[in-house]
Amino acid sequence: MTRTIRELITNEVIYFISPLVDELLKQEKYREEFYHLTTSTDWDEAEKAINQNICVVQPDVDNLWGVYDKDNDYYTVEPTHENKIDAIREYFSDVNWDLSDYHCEVCEYWLVSEWLLNKLEDKGETVERDFMGLCIWARTTTGQSIWCDYVIQEIYSDLISKTNG
Repeated sequence: MTRTIRELITNEVIYFISPLVDELLKQEKYREEFYHLTTSTDWDEAEKAINQNICVVQPDVDNLWGVYDKDNDYYTVEPTHENKIDAIREYFSDVNWDLSDYHCEVCEYWLVSEWLLNKLEDKGETVERDFMGLCIWARTTTGQSIWCDYVIQEIYSDLISKTNG
């Protein structure tokens, strides 16, 4: 049976834990280990930078991701990646661009199921698999219901297409 997007959130997003994480990150013993939870990468902006370089991040016929140079008609990053994020990372590394230029602020921390954590990670979201035994999502939006977040809409759309396809 197909779930609604709200049912997905009810089942997979467990608890708002920003006050806990914020307090722990103030302590030196946790600050260094979990520093990566304080920022996230804006993958859409990173992809736009690639597009401005006359390249496009795209899947091939086998649904593997690469970066295609439209001017020179070849792949600058071969389509060997399972997801778009890894292809973008490789491109940035190959051309010596700094992904930290595309960091954005983390607004909230949520305890999520391992299933949702995996899906969020596949979409390039900042997550932590073992924050003292917890699965944490570092959410970069605030002020709206989680089910309205673009990344959640994408995950739900993928789930529905697999269920119906």
